[in-house]
Amino acid sequence: MRMKGCAFIFVIMLHSDISEIVNINMQRELKEICWSYIGRILSNGQELSIGIGCGYIAIVEHEFLHALGFYHEQSRYDRDDYVTINFENIQEGLSNFRIVGSDESTTHGVPYDYLSVMHYGKDDFTNGNGSTIITKDPKFQNLIGQRLEMSASDVQELNLLYKCSNFRNTLGLLVKDAGYFMYASTERGQEGDSAWLETKRMSPQRECHVQCLQFYYYNNGSQTDKLNIWIRDGCQKILPPGLPTSHWTLHHVPLNATKQFQVEFEVRKGAGNSTGGFSIDDINLSELECPDGTWQINDFERFWNSTHTPALIYSPRQYSSEGYAYRVALYLRQTDFGAYVQLVSGVYDDQLQWPCPQRQFTVQMVDQNPNIQLQMSRQMSLTTDPNLLTFTGTTMRPSMLITCMVDIILHLWKTSNPEITSKEGLPFSSSVYKAN
Repeated sequence: MRMKGCAFIFVIMLHSDISEIVNINMQRELKEICWSYIGRILSNGQELSIGIGCGYIAIVEHEFLHALGFYHEQSRYDRDDYVTINFENIQEGLSNFRIVGSDESTTHGVPYDYLSVMHYGKDDFTNGNGSTIITKDPKFQNLIGQRLEMSASDVQELNLLYKCSNFRNTLGLLVKDAGYFMYASTERGQEGDSAWLETKRMSPQRECHVQCLQFYYYNNGSQTDKLNIWIRDGCQKILPPGLPTSHWTLHHVPLNATKQFQVEFEVRKGAGNSTGGFSIDDINLSELECPDGTWQINDFERFWNSTHTPALIYSPRQYSSEGYAYRVALYLRQTDFGAYVQLVSGVYDDQLQWPCPQRQFTVQMVDQNPNIQLQMSRQMSLTTDPNLLTFTGTTMRPSMLITCMVDIILHLWKTSNPEITSKEGLPFSSSVYKAN
């Protein structure tokens, strides 16, 4: 059964030739199933289904890549050199583990990719008797089946398939272990001296007139130095510099430009002595709302590896645009971790609706890889629902944890008498930054 009124037309132009347009009629299914034909089957448009529980970027990419001609990675004709398929552990009647011969497919010379978004996981379609796929290289056994983002090899093969490889450096987004950033020294000069970085003039493309300026900065100068953000229409936004830091810091600045505008970064020397200055890098401007806050955990991998697991850690308290107080928690395990959002007591509680139905939480774990094609950030949204049932079919109590995915877990409800029952603060270097 399909949901009425939920069909959309996606037109993907990969060539300038109009004959190369792929016309896909995407259907939203009420059952938990996702599927697509392999390649172009119908000239006047074909169906692709995204069922309940499949609405994630990587899963949608997986199905669209099928429509664009991709088979599963473990179906490559050379797969037996890289994985072993345990057919006795596969559910009866499933044939997606068959090899597709070289007479039907090509690898384009791209090496076998354990991290492909088209690869099954080790336990996919198991009948309960063990793993269905064993990697010949044991290091990848727990990595196959990732559903974060297309891998670099997926991108490479798609470019080769559609002869787009000549455009791989479009917009200059790729870097190779090197690059440039703005650096303004405040070691010399007089108080009030400044350096400027200007963007080109830009025009809003959406009617909402909402923009978010995102960038990384590094301050190893004086606490009195300032980083100012100017909009050419005369508005000024000052970024509090805070304490000098040994880490690059992610920051967001909300803008509300209604006409053509230009963003200017000004570094102004303060009164104190300085042995450095301000550095700015990875500037991005999008027509989206800025996040309510950012929790940046420095040296996370080192901390994770040195922490006795399991361990639960919390961010400082933050506030949503409506005034709801919340905090983020990470539950660290030996091989993976869960991310939580938990409503906590705040100064505006007596002015807010409790419980808070139909509020959406969005959590994003940001990959800082400088190569935009290799970034694998994870984003998850969930809307609170007082009628939502648990996985056992019982009504969910406000204090219950809702497990949404393996690595994204959200705690979305608050009792009528909210209190923080755990200690505030963090046992390691971290910061929360509000968009300003």
